[in-house]
Amino acid sequence: MNIILENQRSVSAANADTAVFARVIREAGVKNFLDMGTGTGYIAIYLAKHGIPVAACDLSAAAVDLARKNVRRNGVTVPVYQSDMFSNLKGTFESVGFNVPFSLGCKAFLPEGLKAALRRVSWINDYLVWHIPPAILAQRETMISRFLRESVPFLDKSGRIFLLLYRPEIEFVAREGSRFGFEFSPREAVELGPRNMVVAQLRRGTQ
Repeated sequence: MNIILENQRSVSAANADTAVFARVIREAGVKNFLDMGTGTGYIAIYLAKHGIPVAACDLSAAAVDLARKNVRRNGVTVPVYQSDMFSNLKGTFESVGFNVPFSLGCKAFLPEGLKAALRRVSWINDYLVWHIPPAILAQRETMISRFLRESVPFLDKSGRIFLLLYRPEIEFVAREGSRFGFEFSPREAVELGPRNMVVAQLRRGTQ
């Protein structure tokens, strides 16, 4: 499938992991989908091209603008909202996906442009995938916990969550998901080839 993307220095580019994440979501048979933290809009565009109703959002105004341009460029219909998590969203979704951002540190020390440039240096990305600093894991866990908590009112009764994670985060997600009424077994996580990453699918429980 041909997806044409414009990139921007201040927005994380889609990579091979993004493409696999999108494929796993499609193959799971989602009925409609919210792409949280859409970035370039790749996942939303990919699913829309497969006929799945999609909405997308991002905290970054630059990402929202870029995703809207890429949506138009690819001839699909995807509403893209600027929203801090779910704060500016309405309605419910059968499925929500979140490719959790990899924070490269405090904005006060690393401007967005520099962080974006570092993300594009392949050996730095490859190293960090296997050697994740504890401070970054802690930041991501805080973000994941907030996402799970805030997602509940926006999911259908038997809705699903898809998360792109690092392997060390699986047990945390299982525990945290249980706190907010999600069902997930770490054994069900989908491995992303040789990289230290997995896709976790959490289903809203009946409780």
